Amino acid sequence: MYNKRLSYQISTDSRIRKPKIVDRTDRHIDYSNFKDSRIREIIKEFVTVLESNFNKDSLTNFYNNINNVSINRKRLYVLSGDNGYFESDYDDNNPKKIVVRDYPYLYHELFHLASYSFDKDTKFNGFSEEYEEDGVYYTVGDAINEGYTELLARRYFKDKYIVSAYHYQVSVVEKLEMIIGKEKMQEMYLKSDLNGLIKELEKYTSYDVIRDFLMYNDFLMYNYLAKMDKKLKEEVLEEAKSEVNDFLAGVYLVQQQQRRDDKEIGEEEYLNNLSNFINLFKIDNGDGTYSYPDNCDEIDEILKIIKGKDDSKVYNKELKKNIM
Repeated sequence: MYNKRLSYQISTDSRIRKPKIVDRTDRHIDYSNFKDSRIREIIKEFVTVLESNFNKDSLTNFYNNINNVSINRKRLYVLSGDNGYFESDYDDNNPKKIVVRDYPYLYHELFHLASYSFDKDTKFNGFSEEYEEDGVYYTVGDAINEGYTELLARRYFKDKYIVSAYHYQVSVVEKLEMIIGKEKMQEMYLKSDLNGLIKELEKYTSYDVIRDFLMYNDFLMYNYLAKMDKKLKEEVLEEAKSEVNDFLAGVYLVQQQQRRDDKEIGEEEYLNNLSNFINLFKIDNGDGTYSYPDNCDEIDEILKIIKGKDDSKVYNKELKKNIM
């Protein structure tokens, strides 16, 4: 069994790589490869959605991969929570594999296929990267990748897709997409360009802060693998959530301040944007009131800025009093 290290275990000198994607196809799909008629039907539907909603240049990965993948439906171990998976090898000539427990889960896995590329020793899959060095496999960006894959499956196939997983990861990437922009983030995802996403975020913060955000976010998804005392793990999880929330709120605040200072938006739009964004962090207390996450300096900073601009009741979870 190979040794695999997740992003929160990777040293600070790890680097994010840039994919090199070569269009090797005439964009023809050989549907005869897929014997299951329902799978063929879903692929055709998926192609229609891709070509209707995404730039042609963003679809290279999908067409490079679709004729070199096996897709099967079979019983999976339900208690594991595994509804399907996408597999690839460290050899671009080897066939990819998709296995799903039921047909509706195929939409999620097809987005993984559509965002996968391989260059030398690195697998690029949407916003995640996996590479091998000295017999050790490293992976970074899994949480953002799974969250955004799930978001796209829900967005474009909401009437047919079964929502079942990655709820927290989706909440993170929804906020991230508000910073990056929908079209730009979708394009970077399909081009498996985590490096491009980081470059976009570097307009507002440093590379080190972005890398820490990726690591905290991955830890939140893979915390069950971390070998540590239960109480300590709970403390670390709370810290990780605070770091992720502060990153998202802080980056958005800097972006909106830049837009205001550059006269791209006025003061009223600036405040409205901050109010709409911070509303995404609301926590329903179940008694008709809501609060915001604790120990998040950047969230508190935005709340101070929009103070008096929102008539709704806002309660601080710790102080139990109205703070607006």
